[in-house]
Amino acid sequence: MILTHSKLCEFLQSVQAMKQGGCPPPERASGFAAACVESCDHDRECSAQKKCCSNGCGHTCQSPKDLYKGKSSWSNWSAGY
Repeated sequence: MILTHSKLCEFLQSVQAMKQGGCPPPERASGFAAACVESCDHDRECSAQKKCCSNGCGHTCQSPKDLYKGKSSWSNWSAGY
């Protein structure tokens, strides 16, 4: 597979925007993670490995579940090209 510069840039931006792992179920949120606020829109707005997840009432930065399981971002991204 040959990647153009623009495709490589798209991939790198997607890696920055979406972090590994999945969001925990909304009913498992507690403390600030359960607050009825919109504290984030994208994973990149959350520190370290935290993801921007719905808590059933808003979106907060939460620790991911299933970290490093499944296909990598690269596998998912490049499958369609």
